[in-house]
Amino acid sequence: MVKTSLPAIGLGTLASCIIGIVWYSPVLFGKSWFRLAFPGRHIEDMKMSWTAPFIVTVAGNLIVALISNYLVNLLAIVALKDMVVLASVAAIFHCAVQSPHFAYEQRPVGLFIISGGYDFAVILVDCLISVLFNLNICFTV
Repeated sequence: MVKTSLPAIGLGTLASCIIGIVWYSPVLFGKSWFRLAFPGRHIEDMKMSWTAPFIVTVAGNLIVALISNYLVNLLAIVALKDMVVLASVAAIFHCAVQSPHFAYEQRPVGLFIISGGYDFAVILVDCLISVLFNLNICFTV
């Protein structure tokens, strides 16, 4: 049976949310993402609730952290180079699966790059946290 680390999964989920806050902030890619995702609109004019997207984001980040932790432990990854390879393969796989959706929905390539970069960063950090917990570099509960 493959062990999982609940603290690593929890920290990975939190880290993913923080990455998203920074990634999609106006300082990094927030303005470009919004312009590409909602052409012709202004954020001030958006009359939608952000509650449901936030809940979906946290749930998705939890699942990514869980799967990342599971794979790191299943493959017994302790070397950082192997962790980077795993995260890269997972991110490339994810982007390959998403690319037809972007093409058929005629979404901009820039949006694909921003989203794919965020996904890679999240997967990389989740795998890193799992490796650090396995090496007892992080405090375990």
